[in-house]
Amino acid sequence: MVIYNIISVFKFTDCLILITFAFLTYVFQFYYKYYTRPNKLPGPIPLPFIGCGYLFTGNTKQLLELLHKKYGDICEFYLAGSRRILISRPEYVERILSPTSKDTTFLIKLPYSEGLEELGIAGRGNIVNHDIKSWKFNRQFFNQVIFTPNFNNEAVKWINVLTQELEGYWKSLANLKLPNDNLQNNKNEWQLEIDLSKWARSFTTNMIVI
Repeated sequence: MVIYNIISVFKFTDCLILITFAFLTYVFQFYYKYYTRPNKLPGPIPLPFIGCGYLFTGNTKQLLELLHKKYGDICEFYLAGSRRILISRPEYVERILSPTSKDTTFLIKLPYSEGLEELGIAGRGNIVNHDIKSWKFNRQFFNQVIFTPNFNNEAVKWINVLTQELEGYWKSLANLKLPNDNLQNNKNEWQLEIDLSKWARSFTTNMIVI
């Protein structure tokens, strides 16, 4: 009853003023945090609520290429309420993954989310790992395994093997679409239209697993 009496006192203009004041307070706080943020990097100015979403047209690749072309090899942008840093030079990535570096500044590369805990991937690997000890171990293990000559030689070997196997699958799919007469007359000539991006993802996964 008391709450109802308090609400009934407010008029429409009072509610409008209250909403406007709350909005202006949020905007002031938003830009205060933005302009006083540590380690400032070049990038587009975000807007309240949507961040840099006004630049996103549905094509992530196009957005990243636009940011790289306009702001350089390292820049920042805001999406989904989080600050994101775009790195476009291999030297910077090598520094982040360097096993000799004792700096933990690069520990968190994605913001913490409860969804990561629910999926069971939080605290594992390098990308979403917020545990310093686990992250250091995984980073050092990753570098020692991936960048050894033996690994590279095996990768080249299995690329050739899996490419030949994949070509056989493509040929079988192409033959399924040919009439029997054409299949007998053109055993070495076949054509197949495919989406290479989907095949490449599966191909890379198979090579890493093997």
